[in-house]
Amino acid sequence: MPTTYAEVAAHYRRLITDGELAPGDLMPTVRAAADALGTTTKTASRGLQALDTEGLTEVVGSHRTVAARQHVAVTGAQRAEMLTRTGRNYSPGESSVDHSAERAPVTDPLVCHQLDIEPGEEVVIRRRVFCGADGERQVYATSWIHLRAYDVVPEVLTTKSRLTPWWHITYKERTGQEIHSSPTRLDARQATPEDLAALGIDAPRSVSVAVLVEHTLWHDETGPIEFFEDVRAPGVGYVVSK
Repeated sequence: MPTTYAEVAAHYRRLITDGELAPGDLMPTVRAAADALGTTTKTASRGLQALDTEGLTEVVGSHRTVAARQHVAVTGAQRAEMLTRTGRNYSPGESSVDHSAERAPVTDPLVCHQLDIEPGEEVVIRRRVFCGADGERQVYATSWIHLRAYDVVPEVLTTKSRLTPWWHITYKERTGQEIHSSPTRLDARQATPEDLAALGIDAPRSVSVAVLVEHTLWHDETGPIEFFEDVRAPGVGYVVSK
């Protein structure tokens, strides 16, 4: 049972991101949360208030509800965990557009270093844009997948919005090897023209737009196998999980 307010927040945060609590749903009262989780009302209150601060919930009158319009989105690693737990890779109301998949050579030094490949080697590149409940473009996501994975799971080249089951699961079934993720790394940088176009941001060339960027590396027993990059639109935060 949760014993700290952070654990209370993490419990309900997971229910919200997994879709068990949807936008507009009533949140439990402080007393109900404390009883359900076997903790004190003070701890439960602090945990629920943390979700208000994060923008996941909001208090209207005497009721706390799941926020209808959330300016937060899960990270790529959290999305993968959600897919494993629930079979879904979308939070409530979320959708994705502009899906693409191709085999192409890579020269980006960061991607080459992370996947331990030589510049010019081919990988599978999957791109998509995740949108919030109101259609707002929130995250421009790119995955670079080692051809070692493509040799086992050629389905990664599909342009479908999702692979069922997730290709990591198929890879394990076909090879017996687990795929594990590194901790997500957060950085900030100036948005590229590609970022701006994907996120629908109309900014003059003379204006610099800062974006939050997340990187996650996945690997199997042999070595690096997939590299994630999520670029968040300005003003879109991320869900902190414990």
